[in-house]
Amino acid sequence: MNNDAHAVSTLIVLGSPSPGARYELSKRRTTVIGRDVNCDIILRHPAVSRHHALIVGEDGQFFLEDTGSQNGTFVNGSRVATRICLQDGDRIDLADVPLIFFRAAEFDTDEESTVTFPPRTTQDQQPAANVESGTDVLLPLVLNVAGVDQLQGRLDLLLQITRQLGSSLAVTDILPRVLELLFQMYPQANEGQIDLVDTDGRLTVVAEKRGREREPTVRSGALIEAGMVREAIDGRRSILRSSDSSGKDARNEAGNSTMCVPVIAPPELDLGAILLHTSDACHGFNSEDVELVSTVAILTGQALSYARAHEIVLRHTSAQRHLDAARSIQLGMLPRQSPTVPGYVFCNHYVAADRVGGDYFFYERLSNRRVIFGVADASGKGLPAAIKISRLAGEVRFRISTSRTLKSALKRLNQFVLEFADAGFITLCVGVLDPRSHTLTVASAGHMPPLRRSGASCEVEELPIPNGSLPLGIEPQPEFHPVRYGLEPGDEVLIYTDGVTEAMNSQRELYRKTRLIEAISRSEVGIEAVLATIVRDLESFRAGAAPSDDTCMVGLQRLSA
Repeated sequence: MNNDAHAVSTLIVLGSPSPGARYELSKRRTTVIGRDVNCDIILRHPAVSRHHALIVGEDGQFFLEDTGSQNGTFVNGSRVATRICLQDGDRIDLADVPLIFFRAAEFDTDEESTVTFPPRTTQDQQPAANVESGTDVLLPLVLNVAGVDQLQGRLDLLLQITRQLGSSLAVTDILPRVLELLFQMYPQANEGQIDLVDTDGRLTVVAEKRGREREPTVRSGALIEAGMVREAIDGRRSILRSSDSSGKDARNEAGNSTMCVPVIAPPELDLGAILLHTSDACHGFNSEDVELVSTVAILTGQALSYARAHEIVLRHTSAQRHLDAARSIQLGMLPRQSPTVPGYVFCNHYVAADRVGGDYFFYERLSNRRVIFGVADASGKGLPAAIKISRLAGEVRFRISTSRTLKSALKRLNQFVLEFADAGFITLCVGVLDPRSHTLTVASAGHMPPLRRSGASCEVEELPIPNGSLPLGIEPQPEFHPVRYGLEPGDEVLIYTDGVTEAMNSQRELYRKTRLIEAISRSEVGIEAVLATIVRDLESFRAGAAPSDDTCMVGLQRLSA
């Protein structure tokens, strides 16, 4: 070999952020790789550390070192702990960024010569076993390509596959094209298939090719070598199966060769498999072919992971939009302001534990200056409970305005809830204020009785409701028993849902009614001050814990003369 010989060792990026990018490595200097702008090779990927790794050229060899990266550096699937000597065809993963190292092959520019890349081994990996006739061989994922021309052609096809997989988030739509490129990479292949595991664990054909002249298609027919495919996926290992002239194994045909490579994505998620078959007895597949297809499988797994993550994001975004719309609708059902009644003050507080909630409060004006108000609580939480409440909210005004008595209005609301088989039940507490006689009539459907603080003694008591009824939607013919109470100057009345008394802290302890009564007792005079005191006490009790249920309160006070 003369002194004009010249070649350059190369590092090529196989995937995001810069698929196909090539970097020449110097034998006389250190190449720093990372996300920082001052690195020799800049990889702008969030998983790559600022100074992730370096490659050192010494005495014609190249050595790879991890520089304390957060997500690690891997060579042929093994994490780099100490300096490692790179061999031709080594696959390097800087976290999620795949690269491949090609060592320069020096050759004479004046005379024809043949260059053969030596078999590659690493410090912790032995060469792949030879394929024996009629034997299944489980192979490590190693890449080794013989010949400069063959190397260039296969590398170009590999880059095309990389671009295809990175060109769309609808990966299943481009897998037939990936299969076609694999057929170009292996001219001896005459059958191929890409299978994916669906959400039920079943294998589905997403791309297949029968014969070299046919275009890749998608069908739901039988799998090629279904047992071999399942073995590769379950064992998470590549399989190369060959047969001898007796026709044993490999689909029971003489001279056949079949390779199957699992498609796996971190964290060890089984996604599918790539299978290629040839009937060419003179050009069967070997371990190097399996290793190259393994690289394609890794890229496919990454692309599928990104696509599925994108689908999850889209579904989450769509669900959030629907919840936002439901929240807007629900808030629109609630009163925007409390009623104005001479001599009285109304106020309210409402917070949903989720985007939407199953609590509800309302005000309605009746004849003779009377005001009806109340709170409701649907069984369950979140969107299902919100749907129940939205149904009730649409009927409350109609049933109340068209009923002669409070008792008949509640019976009609109960019948309405019963008509929906999936509605569950709804508790309801309703009060009717008559400011002329200063009386409050209360009826309950399975709800907690109101609390009243006396304006004269400041004592807090529960307004008893004898013979209380079951919640709405439990039985077809319930009996409701409204009770009338007199209101003295300064009296304050609170109607609330169980999201108040059943609020929990981080130790899973309940707030309880006794603490609610204590908060009302020490509050300043005025129903608005009472609600503000309860809200502050609830927040103090939860101490940062998220609300476990919706919170709804309606307060009423008769002003002093």
